Amino acid sequence: MAALNLLAKLLFQRHRPMLWPQRPPETDFGFPSGHAMVTLAVVVTLVVLICPTRWRWVALLVGASFAFLVGVSRLYLGVHDPSDIIAGWWAALVWVCGIRVIVFEPLP
Repeated sequence: MAALNLLAKLLFQRHRPMLWPQRPPETDFGFPSGHAMVTLAVVVTLVVLICPTRWRWVALLVGASFAFLVGVSRLYLGVHDPSDIIAGWWAALVWVCGIRVIVFEPLP
C-alpha cells in the first residue's frame, strides 16, 4: 500500500494546497492522500475478513464513518484537495478488492 502511494505521488507530482501556513510545512506531494488510502484499506480489509459474520454491518458503518472523518480532517487541516482524498479512497478500494480476488478466488 505504501509503495502504491509513493508511486502515485511520484507519477502525478501534484503539490499540496497552501491555504494557510502549516507547522511543520508538508514537503512531499499531496496526490493521493496516504491517510485516506490507508484508513479505507484497513476498513475494507476488516469488512472482507468478517463478511460471513453478522458483525459486517457494524464494521462497515463504524469503519466508513471513521474513514470519512479522516478525509474531512485532511481537508480541515488544509493539507489535501478533495480529489486527493477521493483518489486515495478509490486506490485503497481497488487494491483491497484486487488482493481479495487473488487470495480468495484464484483465476483459473
